[in-house]
Amino acid sequence: EEIDVYNYLEKILEKYEGHPKDSSKHAICNAIYTCFFENLSSRVHINSYQRIKPDRLFPYLGELSLSYCKYWDEFNGGRTPGLWTDEEWAESLSYPWEKRLERRAKIKEEILKRKRK
Repeated sequence: EEIDVYNYLEKILEKYEGHPKDSSKHAICNAIYTCFFENLSSRVHINSYQRIKPDRLFPYLGELSLSYCKYWDEFNGGRTPGLWTDEEWAESLSYPWEKRLERRAKIKEEILKRKRK
């Protein structure tokens, strides 16, 4: 059931991403990223009954959702278990911090360009 939710949110992101920052569509994307994916990703780190196992989350996310979760790690400087391969994380760390965020924005643009063809 949660996979249907992930797929639905990914479709909204594909459709609404890139709209002006003062639009309701941008606000919806922001809410999906910050209220949903940041919270789910943080649940991978906790050791309680509320923990989400990485293999129940990351394999089922779409490209934009995964890209945002990686952006969130890069922004915070922490590595979420199960989100990155060792090679991806090492590559990310090879960029200066400010360049990581620019790089992530370019990755998002490439994903959207591919999806919107």
